[in-house]
Amino acid sequence: MPCPHNEITIVQRSQRQSAVAAAAYQSGEKLFCEYDQQVKHYPEKRGIVHNEILLPPNAPQEYADRNTLWNAAEAVEKQWNSQLARRWVLTIPREIPPDQYAVLVREFCEQQFVSKGMIADFAIHDPHPPGHNPHAHVMLTMRAMDEHGKWLPKSRKVYDLDDTVVRQFPSGGTSLAKGSTVILYTEDGAADSMITVPDIIGRSNTAASQALTAVGLNIFKEGVISDDTNIKALSQNVEPGTQVPAGTVVTVVFGDNTIYD
Repeated sequence: MPCPHNEITIVQRSQRQSAVAAAAYQSGEKLFCEYDQQVKHYPEKRGIVHNEILLPPNAPQEYADRNTLWNAAEAVEKQWNSQLARRWVLTIPREIPPDQYAVLVREFCEQQFVSKGMIADFAIHDPHPPGHNPHAHVMLTMRAMDEHGKWLPKSRKVYDLDDTVVRQFPSGGTSLAKGSTVILYTEDGAADSMITVPDIIGRSNTAASQALTAVGLNIFKEGVISDDTNIKALSQNVEPGTQVPAGTVVTVVFGDNTIYD
């Protein structure tokens, strides 16, 4: 049975995207987004035949409500460029009977995602004419949860529960700002991902942080840390253009640049 279409994307705030809006689109429901205080509704969407949310055992039961789930998933992400959710579009083979669509997708999501700690929100679309293009939209949370149902920090390997971390970068004991990136390696001898350090001299506190985190680097700030318009990055300990491993901490000294004019 051919199944040619399998599309995977990330819902990204930096692209002006919303997890609540994505959930409203695939479910056909009217949802309210607390982040931008707007109602998300796509009444022109037709052919939605099934919606369902699958929770791992440790997830709060209130997350079975779509509006509650995706507003909570967005609220925990504080960065301007946060990744909010994963999205899959899966073709359902035409040979599958319509009454088996939800069974097929539910089993797939439980085995591949929910069993690894993710919440799966899926919808079956069967646009007119029925049976012509049946497919599933699946949205997945980006973070795992602890045993009390609280969101955990993001990690590159957070859902690979059977893997053993053999190395991390930066190493344990390194001082990092909240929201920093730690790269986890689960294979001996795995090559580091190399990043080109950007030039952040003259940038504001916020702009410097964004420039480094956007490429996968961390920042350690010294000097005058303020959003005052005169406070700029005066120096960085790694020269611009240098190739360094992803997750490297770049120390930046901030100060009043008008003093040096």
